Amino acid sequence: VRYDMYDKYAAHLNSFNRYMKNNGVNIYGLSVQNEPDITDSWTSWSANEMLTFMKSYANAIEGTKVMAPESFQFRREMSDPILNDSAACANTDIICGHLYGGGLYSYPLAAKKGKEVWMTEYLSGEKSNANDWSWAFPVAKQMHEVMQAGMSSYVWWYLVRFYGPISDGTSNSGNKGDVTKKGFVMSQFSRFIRPGYHVVKSTSSRNSVNVTAAKSDLSK
Repeated sequence: VRYDMYDKYAAHLNSFNRYMKNNGVNIYGLSVQNEPDITDSWTSWSANEMLTFMKSYANAIEGTKVMAPESFQFRREMSDPILNDSAACANTDIICGHLYGGGLYSYPLAAKKGKEVWMTEYLSGEKSNANDWSWAFPVAKQMHEVMQAGMSSYVWWYLVRFYGPISDGTSNSGNKGDVTKKGFVMSQFSRFIRPGYHVVKSTSSRNSVNVTAAKSDLSK
């Protein structure tokens, strides 16, 4: 994004949000850029460029929570500058990132600043299929570890795929529309940990079992 067009980019994001709302879709959180630090084959941002946008232009995005910086490895060098700048921090509602090769650990600075931390993309097993337990069980372990790290969201890329929770009918993943083994693994979390719940206890490798407990009413 050209430096002299950050204001127009913010206006573009606003326009997208309005379009979706006018067509019956309320956007809860809007990310400034997907994986800004992974490649030059699409729009890339340096940490300083992302800071500049979040500090001086992100406040123009209205009607939705603003998410950033969505680093492909949840690199703290991309998000720390945002959190350490009062204006940029105020304009950022959710700190988000991906887990491709790094980033799966707690984020005390984000917690200190009162920000939710979201894991907004991951996939695995794209050279196998989602009915292969050797790929399905590690997904469960990773989801558990994401909660251990204090993250509030786990997003899989993407839903209907031979390596995803719903089969697309290819690569021996079952019939199109079938729930895969990965899907059943994921459903254990979504079934028992509902919106508004809070993780109260999370332990690892206790007699080779990982356990996470959550509840809806923290006063009890």
